[in-house]
Amino acid sequence: ESEEEWSNWFESYQKNIIHHAKMSEDLNIELLCIGAEFKSSILQQPEKWDDLIEEIKTIYSGKLTYAANWDSEYAEVKFWEKLDYIGIQAYFPLTNLKNPPLKEIKKGWKKHLTMLEELSEKYDKPILFSEIGYRSDETATIRPWEWDSSEAVKASRMSNATQQLAYEALFQKLWKKDWFAGMYFWQWHNDSRNISRDSLDFTPRFKPAENTMAKWYGIEAK
Repeated sequence: ESEEEWSNWFESYQKNIIHHAKMSEDLNIELLCIGAEFKSSILQQPEKWDDLIEEIKTIYSGKLTYAANWDSEYAEVKFWEKLDYIGIQAYFPLTNLKNPPLKEIKKGWKKHLTMLEELSEKYDKPILFSEIGYRSDETATIRPWEWDSSEAVKASRMSNATQQLAYEALFQKLWKKDWFAGMYFWQWHNDSRNISRDSLDFTPRFKPAENTMAKWYGIEAK
């Protein structure tokens, strides 16, 4: 609520991310995300972010991105030209339907693709989905950002088909776009003991969506 508090927060965060920048350089990490969904700070102290990026560049020689939320934050970021990729947390609403068909999900991408392409052209930067994923329930394409703790999700029914079709639409609409750099999926659970094929969770592991991902990455590998 005060300038002093904002400065204290940023000083703490700066130490944290500089530590990760040094570690990334030592380990030859190819890409570093300098932050995620810090809209309040970006609006309150934009000059500090500019200085932070310049400091990181003196330490770290790899590529840089920042993860901005899909709803409006991406438009508030003023330092995209200083980074290598525009990072988007891409939980875009795609339908108003439960258990939507593939055609409906693909149609839902239209306005978002227009925005993303214009954003890429504005800054002459490729776009990277720093997060994207879908739950395996019937409402997954309505409000993809919701977690299993929300009341709406708790009331929803399982649908591996909706999750699988959401991934299929994603690949069909974006995979071959020149401005699209790739994506990081939320979320892939590694501990098979804690994964249920009947779970409504985001993980595509052991579900039909896993085969869709393998198919498209297999096409790329060929």
